[in-house]
Order: sequence, then C-alpha cells, then structure tokens
Amino acid sequence: MEQIKGFVVEDCDLPERFDVEQYEFFQGMPTKILRDRDAIDIGGRHIEVLQTPCHSPGHMCFYEKERGYLCLCLLMRIEAIRRTKDIY
Repeated sequence: MEQIKGFVVEDCDLPERFDVEQYEFFQGMPTKILRDRDAIDIGGRHIEVLQTPCHSPGHMCFYEKERGYLCLCLLMRIEAIRRTKDIY
C-alpha cells in the first residue's frame, strides 16, 4: 500500500486538500462480476458498462449517456507514465 500511495503522490495532480495518508483504498470483496452492457444505478445516475478488451483483457469503460460522460479507467504502468513525461 505504501508503494501505491507513493505513486499517487508522485505522479498525480491531487486536489489541494487531499491527504493520501487519510485515504483508504478499497479492499473489499466484489459483489458482482460486471459484463458488457450491464447497467449500474448510482443514486439515480445510470451508468452503462462497456467492455473494451482490445485495450487489455477484462478492461471496461463506463458510459453515462444522460451527461455524455465516458470514464476510460485507463491503467498504465508507472514506468510508461514516467517515460511519457520525459518525452513531452
């Protein structure tokens, strides 16, 4: 966990009052396996699950049609992020 917290602090633009030491990473058990085109209701917000396996096995995006939001949830190796920062 300490290594992950280090990555977050080092490589992310965090909100001014965010304290990584107070943040608790979710470590629970999943209650459902999400599948392509599943619908998720989050307090009246309707999210559609979109599988995008060409990106990586099991990868998903989340689409909220009413607002036009698409959450890509990209996962990148930290080394790739650092190389990209060095290039640009």
